[in-house]
Formats: sequence, structure tokens, C-alpha cells
Amino acid sequence: MKKHLTLIAMALLGTAFAQTALPINFESTPPTFTVFGNSTYSVLANPDMSGLNTSATVLGTVHGNETWAGLFFDVTNKLDFTTDTLIEVMVWAPVAGTMRLKLEDKTNGAIFWEADQAITVASQWTQLTWDLSGVGTLYDRVVLFPGWGLTSGTYYVDNIEQGTASGIGMGEQSPNVLTLAPNPANDFVNISFNAAKAHFSIVSLTGQLVASGTLTEGQNALSTANLSNGIYMVRVSNDEGTSVQKLVVRH
Repeated sequence: MKKHLTLIAMALLGTAFAQTALPINFESTPPTFTVFGNSTYSVLANPDMSGLNTSATVLGTVHGNETWAGLFFDVTNKLDFTTDTLIEVMVWAPVAGTMRLKLEDKTNGAIFWEADQAITVASQWTQLTWDLSGVGTLYDRVVLFPGWGLTSGTYYVDNIEQGTASGIGMGEQSPNVLTLAPNPANDFVNISFNAAKAHFSIVSLTGQLVASGTLTEGQNALSTANLSNGIYMVRVSNDEGTSVQKLVVRH
């Protein structure tokens, strides 16, 4: 009996100290999700290991028959946006449309923040970024509406991350050094990375992939002449991890 009580106590302690925090990348044990609007979800193999996301495992969700269908998970501690003001989510959508992100106080649903981002491409991975500057530390529930306004479709979600414009996904930062110069850029930018080979992508804050390719070690010149003025996220990945930097284009 004493042995059984000890095992139960150990299990309860393990549950009590389990922590859920960002980033969430589904390569390890994911948080528990709650669905609504007749949606379903599962953690499964990445159906499209190309472009921006070559991760092995992602979240798949079949959109329910309600326009507001989605799913949510809770974090252990309230999210602090004092310094890390951005949330980034990778999404694969069957059609172009809208994804809504909502943050709530899990004990009081009347306390919330929400905003939409356009999904501008279909049937490929894209990155969406929300700016929560000034939001503070009110929220400990993350609600995802991958197909906001629609009533069907299978969506995939990965890499739910919080960070700054110079380092989203701090938990996945590469030991390699990424530098961008000049920054702000006018007609070109030199992307420097101290690794023999890496993949890069440049994404607008609305999630549009504007450039991608392979880097060699050292300095790689890339034309920005055709990019609109604005802020872009440059993500460079290799076997050792991922580095992200903000690029400003100003003509």
C-alpha cells in the first residue's frame, strides 16, 4: 500500500510541475488542445515537407462546420509581451483566406485580444506574424482559428513562437551567426551566415514568401530592388537550428 501511495504521489507531482510554454513545435510532447465548432485535431507527419517548413511533425485540424470553429491550448504562466512582442505561427491552408489569433484570460473569457492575418497562398506553408506591442501580461490561453469565416477544410499548424523582431523562436536559435547588411536595405542586402550550407526564406509580416534559396558560407548578395518598402523576416536554417532576423526595406 505504501508503495502504491508513493507512486500516486510521484504522478501527482509530475502533473503539478508540468509546464506548457511557447514555443510549440510538435516535435516533442504537445500541449492538450480543446476544439470547438465541431473541429477535430491530431498530431501527425508533416504532409508537405517543403518550402518554409521541413519539420517532421505538425498539428492537423479539420475545420468544423461553424465559421468560428477552431481550437485552443493553455499555457502555465501568463504570456509576457513587455519585450517579446511578436507571435509567429506557420500555417498550411487549402485555400487563401484568414487566420485569427485570439488570446484570453482562461479564468475570464471577457478579457481577450484578437486580430486577423491574411493567408495569401494556398497549399503551401506560410508564416503569419502578429504584433502585440503594449498588450502586457494578461493572457494564458492561445486560441487558433486557422480557417476563420469558413466551414470546412483541413489545415496544418506548426511552430507557434513568441519573440522579438530580431529573434522569433528564441528556443530554436542556431549557434551560427546570421547578419544582414545594409539594414535597412535599398537595392540589395548581404546575408552572411557562418555555416557551410543553409536554407533561407524571406517572408513579409502578412506571411507572403518573397524569396528563398540556399546560402553558402560567408556573404551572399540578394537583390531587394523589387521588394516593397516594409519589414520582412529573414529565416535561415540548417541542421544546427534556425536563426531569424528582421530586414527593413526602404527605397
